[in-house]
Amino acid sequence: MATTGDFGNLEVTTPRDRNSTFEPVILPKGETRFTGFDDKIISMYARGMATRDIQGHLQEIYGIDVSPSLISQVTDAISEEVILWQNRPLDEVYPIVYLDAIRIKVRHLTPLP
Repeated sequence: MATTGDFGNLEVTTPRDRNSTFEPVILPKGETRFTGFDDKIISMYARGMATRDIQGHLQEIYGIDVSPSLISQVTDAISEEVILWQNRPLDEVYPIVYLDAIRIKVRHLTPLP
């Protein structure tokens, strides 16, 4: 089984288990992606990258061929949360603090003898 992770595609072989007693530790049963990989896709999506841009970026950086449908599945998983956040009630007042400063170098003079 091929798995997509932080460092590219990884071939994972699981032992035959006729009694279903084998419990994988690193990659749970039925999973084909590491959670860190989904986080990278969501991060790029949050920055406004399109599906094809994310696909091209993953190909350039990690050398991974990812289908646009996989990227859509990952981004669709958080779409409800995004809509809830966009439609959240806003506070009436948002305080803003402006800081202004000037730095002046002052020469320390030593008294003459």
